[in-house]
Amino acid sequence: MIHAVFTDEMMELLRAMKGKVFKSYHCIMDNRWHRTEGNVRINLGRSSIDLNCYLHDVDYFGEPEEMAFFTCTSADPKSEFRPYVAGDAQVYMVDEPITGIELVRDHVVHNNGECVIDMDIALVVQTKFHTITFSRGIWYSETIVIAVSNPGEAPASLEPVEDLWYDDAPYEEPSFTTEVERAFIVL
Repeated sequence: MIHAVFTDEMMELLRAMKGKVFKSYHCIMDNRWHRTEGNVRINLGRSSIDLNCYLHDVDYFGEPEEMAFFTCTSADPKSEFRPYVAGDAQVYMVDEPITGIELVRDHVVHNNGECVIDMDIALVVQTKFHTITFSRGIWYSETIVIAVSNPGEAPASLEPVEDLWYDDAPYEEPSFTTEVERAFIVL
């Protein structure tokens, strides 16, 4: 089984965001596609959180494979943000109180249990006036898609389950099966 989910300690760090002011986020943004590579810093005034999407080695159908998944760490807001890729990092202002935090988690079963994956695919931050979603795309990509939507709307940047997992058959075997359950976890 592949556990590509936030640890309990990481979820506590994310849960503690509720009630704080989401001051800004800091990253190298590809504005055309609203995405960054590898990491983004979430600034909360007196504290910050570095949200990362890095590659990790996993056993995928008995073979070594690289899979990108989320982690997060507490960061000193006075420390320099170090982007994962070269370029000019920008600060994107939000300045809104955080009213809710959700994780989006997929439970994937390939070939009747031959390979099972639990993966957090998005962090959803609800503020007074917006929903800001930090999501990942395909499992081998370090890309973080950042989307801003109105409160109450579905998170804008979530890839449909079918796009993320159903085209994942090794060697394009027609008998390959995939089952996915998507959960929204309120922190």
